Amino acid sequence: MFSGLSNYFNLQSAFTQYSIDQANLDKARSDAFYDARVAYLNLLIGQENLKLQNQILERRRLNERMIKLRYDGGKEDKGNLMQNESYLADAEHSLSSARRQLRLAQLKLSQLLDSDISQVEGTLEVTAPTTPEYSSLINNSPSYIVSKYQLDLADISNRSSVSGYLPDISLQGSYRKTGTSWPPDNENKSLSLNLSYSLFPGGTNIIDSAINSARLDKAREDFAQAYKSTLYNIQSAYENLLDAIEALKVRGLYLNAAKEREAIAEAKYLNGLMTYTDWDLIESQYISAQQSLVSAQKSTLAAEADWHHSYGGFVK
Repeated sequence: MFSGLSNYFNLQSAFTQYSIDQANLDKARSDAFYDARVAYLNLLIGQENLKLQNQILERRRLNERMIKLRYDGGKEDKGNLMQNESYLADAEHSLSSARRQLRLAQLKLSQLLDSDISQVEGTLEVTAPTTPEYSSLINNSPSYIVSKYQLDLADISNRSSVSGYLPDISLQGSYRKTGTSWPPDNENKSLSLNLSYSLFPGGTNIIDSAINSARLDKAREDFAQAYKSTLYNIQSAYENLLDAIEALKVRGLYLNAAKEREAIAEAKYLNGLMTYTDWDLIESQYISAQQSLVSAQKSTLAAEADWHHSYGGFVK
């Protein structure tokens, strides 16, 4: 009839633990989508990088041929020719490396999705999100929800300590019929109400109460820290995304400027209006700007995935 409220607190603990498991399931789902998203982005960027390395290799081949013709015509020295030959070798290595990285990206995504995937499609554009409502994102964050229910568990455990000071009450009854004929004629009834109380449980009730109280204090501190950590992680991911988007725009401007300077420099160099050193510097800056743009695109897409993952969301 009454077991010192232990059944009541056990029911509360079970429901709270179920809520924790649900939040952990949401977090696991977010983690799984995040891992798949990162693998997808690595493959998408790997494809773009492979295209770029092919373009750079072709450009290095044309430059090497041009310098060799000028060298054969006595207009360039051997050092400049050797430098362009090294550029060509480096471009060939970069292309081979890009192929290897692409194969690894294909393998990773195929393993995650349990399917043979050789290429993916998608946009490299990222739109800046609107200013988030941090309190709402925090309250719905699986990590924060887990810490909240863990505090509830500690509170339930602390309140359940009162069971050690309460009695157990039980009611027992029986009803029997006996006799030599059928149905039996003799009835036997019994009913008993029992109360038990531990007068001296060795101090365990006092010790358990003190331990649970200390655990509750720690849970409160952990919960307060969880709120701060969750807020920082979400806001940090949001600011990093904005920073990555701005950096990508700047990389685009650099590339446009480098492309224009390269076209002008090549015309001047071929007409003898610019030295090889100046032309080579501008040419290298243009190729570097192309590579920097792809790197910035990868960083921006990764920052977008981190942003959604920070509050337990995901991009399918």
